[in-house]
This record gives sequence, structure tokens and C-alpha cells, in this order.
Amino acid sequence: MRLILAIALILAIIAMISTAPMLIDEPGYIAISTGNMIYELTIYTAIFWLTALFLTFLLVIVLLRLCFRVGSKSWKKIAFANRRRALKDFNKGIAAYVLEDYQQAEHLLAKSAEPAQAEQTAYLLAASAADKQALTPNTQHYLALLKSHHDNNPAVGLDAAIVNIQLSINQKDYPAARALLDQYHKHLGHNDRLLSLEVDLSLIELRFDNAINHLTTLRKKKSQPAARIKAWEKQAYLGIFNQIINQEDDQALHNYWQKLPR
Repeated sequence: MRLILAIALILAIIAMISTAPMLIDEPGYIAISTGNMIYELTIYTAIFWLTALFLTFLLVIVLLRLCFRVGSKSWKKIAFANRRRALKDFNKGIAAYVLEDYQQAEHLLAKSAEPAQAEQTAYLLAASAADKQALTPNTQHYLALLKSHHDNNPAVGLDAAIVNIQLSINQKDYPAARALLDQYHKHLGHNDRLLSLEVDLSLIELRFDNAINHLTTLRKKKSQPAARIKAWEKQAYLGIFNQIINQEDDQALHNYWQKLPR
């Protein structure tokens, strides 16, 4: 509608310019002085050039708006096409992981993590795929990327943290596993998987007292197989018995044995 009105106005101005000489005998003049030069224009000529400038300005605005619209649509198409391609690779990576093609899974998941906006899941699975191939540097690289993502996104879920802790233990990066466990310490009493990881890491760190305390909780919950609980308890008690003998004496071991619940 606005474009039609503008065209109608321009046509009206042009019509006025073309018919004006026929309506009056003296058109009038405009003098423009610059230095030693003087330019004279009839009023009609001046109006003509002003109209031409206006039309040129209007045309430039229309072309710029058209280019912006086309450019914006093109960029959106490119951006969405990249994300669709990344999501396709992400889904292929998950399928490859399920089919135990860990090399292909690692490649696709690492490639699509950021474009697909699925860093948490993609880096976790890529780290796991690299771990299953015994590619320690790759696993550590993905865990570092995952840590950076966690630092920038505090709301990352507990499940992702549990996988990260397990992978860190597998890679013997015990300080990183301990840091994550301490970060989620308040969940220990409510999440059996996290509690199991706490026991595993405590045994590795030779913190046998801590492992025994958590094993009592796990035994009450009955969420772990009895055989696994017994294996943990055997390792924990043998470890603490040796610690007491090495650091104290046989009497201290006897006193500790007497205090154990029957």
C-alpha cells in the first residue's frame, strides 16, 4: 500500500513538472554560486533533479531491505541446515555406540556435539567410546570439554556427573573424580550409584573407614548384589586391618575388632 502511494505521488510530481511550462510563461530561475562559478537552473529542472534524487534514494532503500530479507533468510537456512546435519550425525553416533562401533561413534559424537547443541550427552558418549578403545588422551580431552561445559552450565544433571565420575576413575584421574563426588556429596544418601562410586574411590584412596561407613548404608538399601557388597567389605576390612597393624600394633587391631558389630 505504501509503495503504491509513493508511486502515485511521484507520478503526480512528474505530471506537474511536465505540464507546468504550459501553464505559465515565466518559469523562474534558481542561481547556485560556488567560488567563481554560477549555475542557473529553471525551477522545473531543479524540481526534476530533486525528484530524481528522491527516487534514487527510495530505490536504494527498497534494494537494501530486499537484500537484508534475502540475506537473513539465507543465513537462517544455512544455520538450520548445519544444525539438522549435526543432529543427523549425532543420531548416527548414538546408533554406532549401541552397535559397539566405538571408533565411528567417537568421531560422529565429537563432531556433532556443539552444532547439535548436545554437548553433555555427546561428550559423555564420546569419552566412553574412547575409553572402550583404550584411547586415554582422547578420553581425557572429552572429559576436559565436558568439565568446561559443566562449569558454564551449573544445572547439568546428576546422571551426567555419575558417568563423568566413572570415566575419571577408569582413566585413573582420581582427583577429578573426588572433586566431582565432593561436589555432589549431598546426594550420596539418595543415589545408590553415586554411593557405589564413593565406595570404589574410597577403596582406591585407601580411605577404608569411609568405605566401610558407606557400605553399611548400601547393605541396608539392598540395591547392590550381595556378592558385590561382600567383595567390597572384604577389601575394606583387609585394608583397614593392615593399616592398623602398620601404623599402630596388634592390640589396636584387637580393640578395633572388638568394636565391630556382630
